[in-house]
Amino acid sequence: MFYVLGGLVPAGVLFARGFPFALTYLIPGAGLAVLFSRVRGPRNRELWTFLLGGELDLQLPEPDWLDLPAVGRTSLSTPEALDPFAKYNEGKPYADQVKPFGFGLTCYVDPLGYPLDADPLTFHLVAPFERDAQRWRELPWFDLTSRKEYAIRTARNPSSAAGDVVVVKSYRDVLEAYVNHPEDKLAGPDGEPCGPQTRGLLRRREVTVIEFTHIGKEARDYDKRLEGMVHDIERVQNEYVDDLNMLELVGLVLRGMPKRDRAAIAFAAGVHPRTLERILGEAVVQPHKATLRRLVGASARQLRKQARLEGRRLAGDDVDCLLADLRRAT
Repeated sequence: MFYVLGGLVPAGVLFARGFPFALTYLIPGAGLAVLFSRVRGPRNRELWTFLLGGELDLQLPEPDWLDLPAVGRTSLSTPEALDPFAKYNEGKPYADQVKPFGFGLTCYVDPLGYPLDADPLTFHLVAPFERDAQRWRELPWFDLTSRKEYAIRTARNPSSAAGDVVVVKSYRDVLEAYVNHPEDKLAGPDGEPCGPQTRGLLRRREVTVIEFTHIGKEARDYDKRLEGMVHDIERVQNEYVDDLNMLELVGLVLRGMPKRDRAAIAFAAGVHPRTLERILGEAVVQPHKATLRRLVGASARQLRKQARLEGRRLAGDDVDCLLADLRRAT
């Protein structure tokens, strides 16, 4: 019997690497995420041998590293990526610091493992690069948004996530999720969309077009999406609609605010202050529709707060609030 891994790895390559079986049975969801594509060398062979051995009902010993935190490598190529390490670098010789255009580590938080005050759409942990997997739990881990330091563990108990401790996925967690992950792009032998237990020769699904939406090629932060660091596709996927008037409105309001207030609005909207300044710059950067909505909401909240301090009241929705501020300024 042969198994086919959804085109991920040619069967001939597996033969060449000494796998004890070949691949015809199509396993849905083959593509074990970028996480396992980064598992190379002996671990790569050990992983696929164990996974396919389970499909053949073979009693194979499981890899002894499955309970380690599932960790990937991330590039530190922007100021935003380096900011969390400012405190870590203090007092260290340059050779021991986390440096620009170097690499760090990233891990993947369990759905029930976030701190109580964290937003799952923006919370993401990074750490200094370390090759020794046994030391990953001991590293200082920093949230990209708040810059706060956390410790990690891989316990399944949600109560383990408390205070400065975050529960992250282990390789075992990712593997178990993969085994039952349907291949959404394909249909099974019966023509129905793939489910967790679908087996057999898969084929392309038939689709019916009901409307057109113009989007970009999703090239923004492409490497970060592959590394699993983007939790909300709307933050990086461009959808082209007529939001220019709204962007002009937000720009007029924010340019009239002190820089300190703009920084507070950027933080509330989940945008780095430098990014907001680029949006407001002469060469206007077109933000994503969801980012624009958050900026409108955060700006309106700031204006209402200022109005209360001055004994005024701003009525209406968020857009009315921004328009009222412009009328008052003129």
